[in-house]
Amino acid sequence: MAPIYLVGGDEPLLVEEAADTVRAAARQAGFNERRVMFAEPGFDWSALASELASGSLFGDRRLVELRVPGGKPGEIGARYLQTYATDPAPDVVLLVLCGMLDASARGSKWYQALERAGVAVQVWPVSATELPIWIRSRLGRLRLRIEPEALDLLVDRTEGNLLATHQALAQVALLAGGDQVDEATVLATVGHQARFDVQTLAEAAVAGNALRARRILFGLREEGLEAPLLLWALMRELRLLAGLSKDGALPGGLPPQRRRALEQARRRAPRDHWRQLLVGGVRLDLLAKGLIPGALWTELVDWTHSIARPYRPERLEAAAGQ
Repeated sequence: MAPIYLVGGDEPLLVEEAADTVRAAARQAGFNERRVMFAEPGFDWSALASELASGSLFGDRRLVELRVPGGKPGEIGARYLQTYATDPAPDVVLLVLCGMLDASARGSKWYQALERAGVAVQVWPVSATELPIWIRSRLGRLRLRIEPEALDLLVDRTEGNLLATHQALAQVALLAGGDQVDEATVLATVGHQARFDVQTLAEAAVAGNALRARRILFGLREEGLEAPLLLWALMRELRLLAGLSKDGALPGGLPPQRRRALEQARRRAPRDHWRQLLVGGVRLDLLAKGLIPGALWTELVDWTHSIARPYRPERLEAAAGQ
């Protein structure tokens, strides 16, 4: 076992599976005691130092799991991890779990110190084009095959939420008769789920997935959702992004998928971009209330596309007027 493992990624399911692999290997190697700590804002890094320096009550070798919900350890944490990596405890495996780390974080001294001392793994999300392959692979482990129509249905109902896909596969495996998964089996598993929801729309838009955002928007319209509710979900994310300072932390307690989408938004456009789009949202709000004339759905579609499309500085004024 390496003395340090760092697993980063925005997909909770895959991060947990990678962590499970480390945990299983640690148990096999005799690291029988496990301690979990959360490095949230205000975390006392001296508590981690004490934990790593102290011996087990029973003399067991230990796995110390450090979860960093914000993705980065902060200045104090970075200094401590960099120092610890130069002389890790011999009877401890340190497992650090965090969100996706951008290029600047991966080039930082603390990250490189952990990587040199142990193993660093970045777990990448499963894209929409990769999802069918991922599903077939998972079912293949269970010696199950899936019919094309059933695969399309499963992708359509769970795309964008890998944990939901994983849970659906577990149910499908229980319901499948023989080694073939048909459309009826998938429908029995996910048929009760709504195709889309307003939060899925907001996440797709701010993350920059324009095609998916457009498809979700039209799907929600077909399902009868009113434009003001969709506008509210998008405005909520824009207000959050517009109010953040350059290095400001996102609020704690956000669901992983929402946090991932907001982090992607921060990476792809500056705060002024989101502020300008917020102005366009205010116009739509007036339109939805009947206070100004216009075609609400047409303008909502255009505005949503402005949120999701690639950032171009010269488009700011045009986006604000939509």
